[in-house]
This record gives sequence, C-alpha cells and structure tokens, in this order.
Amino acid sequence: LERAALIEIVGRVPSRTDLLATTIDPGITLQFVRYMAQSAPAAERKAFGDMGSLLDELIAKYELQSKRNNGVVARLLSLRASISASDDPVATSEKVASLMARAVAIDPCWARGWSQWANAHGQLLERNRTVVSSTGEDVLRCAVHGYVMSLLHTNPSKYGAAGSANIAQDLLLVLSLWSANVRNAVAIRTLATELRAIPFKMWRTVVPQLIARIDL
Repeated sequence: LERAALIEIVGRVPSRTDLLATTIDPGITLQFVRYMAQSAPAAERKAFGDMGSLLDELIAKYELQSKRNNGVVARLLSLRASISASDDPVATSEKVASLMARAVAIDPCWARGWSQWANAHGQLLERNRTVVSSTGEDVLRCAVHGYVMSLLHTNPSKYGAAGSANIAQDLLLVLSLWSANVRNAVAIRTLATELRAIPFKMWRTVVPQLIARIDL
C-alpha cells in the first residue's frame, strides 16, 4: 500500500530524491521507508542506497520542520535504531539507547518508544554487566524507568488486546530485572523507587508470574 501510494503521488517508482522532497506527506514517507527497511526485496532496497544514511537525512529534514512531524521523527528514530548494527554489541545497545532517548524526548507519550529505550538499557545490563554506561547513565534506572513510562502511556481501552499484551510484556521484563538483581540492595532500592509509579491494577495481569517468583 505504501509503495502504491507513493507511486501514485510521484507518478513513477519513487527514488531516494523523491523521499527527501518536501512535497510528500511525512506519514506516507515513514510508511514507505519502513517497508523498504523491513520488507522490500534486497534488489529494490539497493536502489535507495544505505538505509541508515537515508533515515538520518529524513530525520534531519523533519526535525527542522513543524512540530506536527514529531511523531514521524520519533518513529524514524526508532526505525534507525532497529537497523543499527556494530561488531561491538555493547556499542550497538548504547547507540540504540541514544537514538531512542531522542525519540521519547520528541514524543514523550509514545509507549512503545519508551519500551524500546528500556530494552536497549536492559541489553546493556546483560552485555556489559555494569549498572553504569560509558556515558555515565544509571543503566538499571533507565531500563526500569523506560518500562514504567511505557506502562503509564499504554491504554488498553484504546489498543485492546495488543495494549494488554504490551503491558504484560513490560511487567514481565521488569520482573526479570528484579530477579536478576535480587541480591543487589542498591539495585532493589532503585527498582522499588521506580515501581511505585505503576498502578496496582496493572500487576493483576502477571499475578501467576509474581506467585512463581515468591515460591522461588
């Protein structure tokens, strides 16, 4: 659909130059670039060059335009994060965390953006085995705070089953952080401080998992 919409607008198969033009709706551009990065055949994707640099150019372009494009910029940053790769997995996680920090600063009510930011910090904890990143961040606090913000901005009544599934997933990831740091008094205090913000009713979705951890 995204490809067909752009072909209709441009009058031909769009090029990289077309995507960077100011005449195409940012939302359509986002959907098309997402298709190119995640689903398009390699031969079709090759015509647009390096996807990372294309996304960087689109992000820079839209950041200079109206704040109405903030949602698009945040999601382009998320897409950029998803294709970030490095021979150093710790460096990759830190880059993803940096990109998602920009995304949630632009769109602070985007639940999935917060969750992606939290996931990057969770991976840093696993890969680097440290609670402080190379930039001086408290990695554990960032991870938990990201999941809490994701939970607070997820509305099950709006997103239905998908929203409920996201809530359960984020809570289980929080529980995993708790289990992994249960013998670390400083970490537990950090977790306890952040988790106070989670409404009690949300915990009902993971009661069986809570009981299992109590049994352990």
